[in-house]
Amino acid sequence: MEEKIVFQSVSKSFKIKQKNGCSILKAVDNLSFSISSGEILGLIGLNGSGKTTTIKMACGVMKPDSGTILIENKNPFKRSMEYRKKVSLIMGQKSRLNPDLSILDSIMMYSSFYSIPPKTARNRTMEFSAMVDLSENDLNKQVRKLSLGQRMKGELTLAFIHNPEIVFLDEPTLGLDFLTQRKIRDFIKDYCRETGASMILTSHYINDIETLSDRILLIDKGRKLFYGTTDQLKNLVPDNSTISFDCETDINSHLEGFNYSVNENSYILKINSNNVESTIQSILKNCRNIGNLSVNKIGLEEVIETVFKGE
Repeated sequence: MEEKIVFQSVSKSFKIKQKNGCSILKAVDNLSFSISSGEILGLIGLNGSGKTTTIKMACGVMKPDSGTILIENKNPFKRSMEYRKKVSLIMGQKSRLNPDLSILDSIMMYSSFYSIPPKTARNRTMEFSAMVDLSENDLNKQVRKLSLGQRMKGELTLAFIHNPEIVFLDEPTLGLDFLTQRKIRDFIKDYCRETGASMILTSHYINDIETLSDRILLIDKGRKLFYGTTDQLKNLVPDNSTISFDCETDINSHLEGFNYSVNENSYILKINSNNVESTIQSILKNCRNIGNLSVNKIGLEEVIETVFKGE
């Protein structure tokens, strides 16, 4: 499959002024990854980990100190007209909509920059706004009078009006209610599937990452901690499932070798997901009066926390 976004050994440092001189902050350190056509990469990191710097370099806004960045085999820092017509950036904390205009007015203005005919721009606006549940009445309201969720839907409609092939999403669901988040996630997923667009997504909402991402890039202080699928990330934690049950019989002798805890008659076992079936069979064999048996997988958020702690 064609690789649309490629980072090869990319590094970026900043000079930080201090009272006693200057220090060097390495925001991105020897970072390599690639994104194929139609793929969504979830970029995860704590505050200050280098996520926004990575996106700015991919956009061509910031030049790396070393390494190679290719967007569709072209250098994004040259910011050619062809490149700019294929790319879109959405930042949840920064708006491109003019607060004194309506969403539709802003979209029609930006459409002229991309040489999109007014009729085509209007048709696309109606199509995209319907996908994110944005009414025609909302499109014609002054932006400053809209709710946060309505404005974010307007930002998405504006960002996709030129049918971008490369999309950078920085906290696209920040501060939104769960229904609006779901609408936006559905829209993003459908758009990439139908158009083959490639996307880098950053979000502090793990549900965004887990629902949308084909692969995950976990970075800390600009360095890569993990790069792969969600399942591969979860497999980094050996005990990634729990089995809970009640048993009045003392079965501690039958649980030797297991990672478990017991409180009175309640047991919790931490095991690998691949061993769930065999473990349950062993429990049922050695405990007749069993009750409240349940199996739960450790959530992605807990797995990521474990990786960051170095456990």
